[in-house]
Amino acid sequence: MMKTRFPLYARILTWSFINLLLLAALFFLLLRTQFGFRFDGLLGGGAMARTSALARLIGDEMESTPQEEWDRILERYASAYGVDFYVFSRSQQIAGEAVTLPEEISARLSRRQRMSQGVEPSSPEQPDRPATENVRRGQPPKPMIRTGDPKTYWLFAHLRSRGGEKLPRFSVLLVRSSNMSVGGLYLDYKPLVITGAAAVGLSMLLWLPFVRGITRSVGYMTRASRKIAEGDFEVRVPDNRGDELGELGGSINQMAVRLGALVGGQKRFLGDVAHELCSPLARLRMALGILEERADSGSSSQIESASRNAAQLAELVNELLSFSRASLGASTLSLRTLPVEEWIADTVEREDIQGVEVRRVVEGGLTVLGDADLLRRALGNVLRNAVCYAGAHGPITIEAIDDGERIQLSVSDCGPGVPEDELGLLFDPFYRLDASRNEDTGGTGLGLTIVKTCIESCNGQVLARNRRPQGLEVVMTLIRGEGD
Repeated sequence: MMKTRFPLYARILTWSFINLLLLAALFFLLLRTQFGFRFDGLLGGGAMARTSALARLIGDEMESTPQEEWDRILERYASAYGVDFYVFSRSQQIAGEAVTLPEEISARLSRRQRMSQGVEPSSPEQPDRPATENVRRGQPPKPMIRTGDPKTYWLFAHLRSRGGEKLPRFSVLLVRSSNMSVGGLYLDYKPLVITGAAAVGLSMLLWLPFVRGITRSVGYMTRASRKIAEGDFEVRVPDNRGDELGELGGSINQMAVRLGALVGGQKRFLGDVAHELCSPLARLRMALGILEERADSGSSSQIESASRNAAQLAELVNELLSFSRASLGASTLSLRTLPVEEWIADTVEREDIQGVEVRRVVEGGLTVLGDADLLRRALGNVLRNAVCYAGAHGPITIEAIDDGERIQLSVSDCGPGVPEDELGLLFDPFYRLDASRNEDTGGTGLGLTIVKTCIESCNGQVLARNRRPQGLEVVMTLIRGEGD
């Protein structure tokens, strides 16, 4: 099961955004504790200014218009703001659609009208006093009230005219809305949204180059690490950064150089050892042949066993030589265009497979870019592997198709396949499946390793996968030939 990835740049940007929110919260807390700042007070002050300005406009227009037109004036403003407008004087509605006010609104309306006359309502504990006293104490009434079910918001404003006589002296403009914005009079979301978006946008512009630089470097290193794991030690990453990522890039480059030298030295060592073993092995087999001719019947079985062991050793030496030549000769290869159909037919004919059906499904006219000897050796090893371990289970199919960018050559069988967790190990040197490859039936463990080396020397790729319901498929992907 694949883990859900959360990209590094997304993590950094998320943390920076959280950081901004924390800073804003701390700044708000500081203002509130040190200066008594209240957010709703800021909104209320703005709401009072906006509502008072609108009330003056409506009041002037009503003063210059006959009373029978007042409802039409309120309807026009209601349509523009998306809210309802009413005008009350001395607790009596004088304009707007008829409405029944909640008790809380009626009480507040009465109180505001008494305040507008300069007197607070009296109570047993507190006698009447001028309304301005409450204002001087810094506790003006809030301009908005929220009532119950359904949730409704109400705004109040004194309706004053500029010297006209039509509008009663103590009139109140009442605004009703189903949301807290109240048509933008109480809470205007646009400045908040624009300011927030601007803060986030500027933060992203500030952080993106930094984040992009980090993720680009990490991406280079990730791709380079994958290449190194696949055996490509020529890969390099930029190491010109002046920080820890630059140092890490330099370390990866040094590791690639060191691993390349070690693996190259190992392959040369194997080739040298195999080459040195050829001469004594040839002499040993010759001596065993002479002994077999001269030996009596009592010792012939021992000599025959020694000859079989010498033959196995010779096979291992030949495989080591092939592996070494394919690996070390890759840099000196001169790749050329080869016809796929001819290459496959030539390889099948050379293998001289007996008793197993080999089917060929090849599109006509396909060509690949590669070395003829290496490609024949690669296909031959795959075919021998399929015949050895799955030839008794059904036909072996060789298929070549053009996928639009490259040529895919696959060799599939009908055998038992390979455990899924061991598929990636099939191309490792000397790897053998214990269940099916023992000393009697198994090879040297270099056959598919040589396949991988030959295909990669031709700038191709190879992989193995299980078929459904059963069988194994080895897919070799090669570059299309020039002129295809």
